[in-house]
Amino acid sequence: MMHKRVSVIIVTYNSEKHIYDCLSSIYRYNDIGDLLEVIIVDNNSCNKDLMFESINRLYPQTKLIDNPKNGGYGQGNNMGVKNSLGDIILIMNPDVRMVEPLFKKAVNYFDSNKEVALLGMKQWYNKGKEGLSFDVDPSYSFLHPFLCAIKSRIYNKLSKFDNRDMYINGSCFFICKQPFVKIGMFDEKIFMYCEEKDLNRRLRNSGYEITFDKNMNYFHLAGERSFSYDEFRMTLDSELYYYRKNNLDEIECLEKRISLFEFVYFFNRIRLKNQINLNFYKAVHECKRRIDEIKKR
Repeated sequence: MMHKRVSVIIVTYNSEKHIYDCLSSIYRYNDIGDLLEVIIVDNNSCNKDLMFESINRLYPQTKLIDNPKNGGYGQGNNMGVKNSLGDIILIMNPDVRMVEPLFKKAVNYFDSNKEVALLGMKQWYNKGKEGLSFDVDPSYSFLHPFLCAIKSRIYNKLSKFDNRDMYINGSCFFICKQPFVKIGMFDEKIFMYCEEKDLNRRLRNSGYEITFDKNMNYFHLAGERSFSYDEFRMTLDSELYYYRKNNLDEIECLEKRISLFEFVYFFNRIRLKNQINLNFYKAVHECKRRIDEIKKR
């Protein structure tokens, strides 16, 4: 069995419209040859048989794993890692595109910096717009949530990652397999959203370093999406679990959310963004409902 240095893990769920261009970009910018392997874990998509057939025809070197259930983003990635041969893992969303060779840089970086477990890169959106490559974890910060958001924007603009209270965006990052497995990989109780925040905290608590390289770039099709109430509820479920797991104050988490949403609500009223305001109003109401539930425990 041939040794690999890097294993790319991509979890798909009804991602057929994205996966082919994603794979094309990976193989186009592969600068380590046979030392790279690409693994796709499909979380029980509707058209997975057709997708697998097409991938086998176009990219026969790709390893395909049929996950019989949709156990979430973390569970799918864990399955891929368990079947990987590489020392270094690249976690990558199907709507991410490589825009330059990165694999040799990552291998050299980890070989020269044994204390580093996770390496983040610069995220770009459509039309050359800089994305949020990392974000502030409010549970580490004494700042008001609005100021956390401002800090995140400014630090991203400056490409300055603050390892004290920030976490790397989970859409595309390199991680050493050994420490990733040692800390338990992704927490499979988190179905979607908040996985990277939890992973960064556990790595940091275990003494590993997390770093960011502004000279390594990738393109993310998702870009900045409008606020979705349904996505917010899923995010909130994951975030409250994250707070409970780490013995943090759930009510404080919710109150920070309310404070931020009320500020945005007021700002949007000035800009006459009524539909957006309705979603934020519903989000505030949901946070208050959750606080009442917690107090009744």
